[in-house]
Amino acid sequence: MTSLLFQIDPLPLETFRGCQAIVAASLPPNRSVLIVIAVYALIGAAAAIVTPSTAPATIIIAIGGLLVLVYGSQAYSRRRTSTLIDADPHALETHFIELDTDGIHCWCKHMDSRFSWADVTKVKESRDFYLFLRPGGNGVAIPRRVLDADLESQLQSRIKEWLPDKGAHLAHTASPTKTAV
Repeated sequence: MTSLLFQIDPLPLETFRGCQAIVAASLPPNRSVLIVIAVYALIGAAAAIVTPSTAPATIIIAIGGLLVLVYGSQAYSRRRTSTLIDADPHALETHFIELDTDGIHCWCKHMDSRFSWADVTKVKESRDFYLFLRPGGNGVAIPRRVLDADLESQLQSRIKEWLPDKGAHLAHTASPTKTAV
């Protein structure tokens, strides 16, 4: 079967968003909402026990302080990360991804990487990317914007042919059926 070659001229922040999508798709489900609810419940219980006469004010102050801490830390982390992103000389560099029977080959002027299909744990689709996931939260992201309908069909066919799980994690969309009236 023939190989598929993609030339990707990244849009601003596209490489970063691809990496984020790979990490998000590799992580187990997020349970942080349950943790937040548990912390709020503990704050309420502690305020009711320690400061029963001012419990409502204590709860508001404690939860407000917690929110400032969380959102302040997130803003600080985003600012630090944006410094790295802005300094990345490869973020807008043209790179290539080739898929063939042996696996995936990725390269640019500064890097050349190959891995076999056996190294791919699954391929998932996000709104913006096809994500080829490998162990440890790394992999390859092909932007959907570089695909036309024919190339996307070829890509899905190759994934189903070459990937060990035969593309089990791809979104399967059924075409609408016409009903007789």
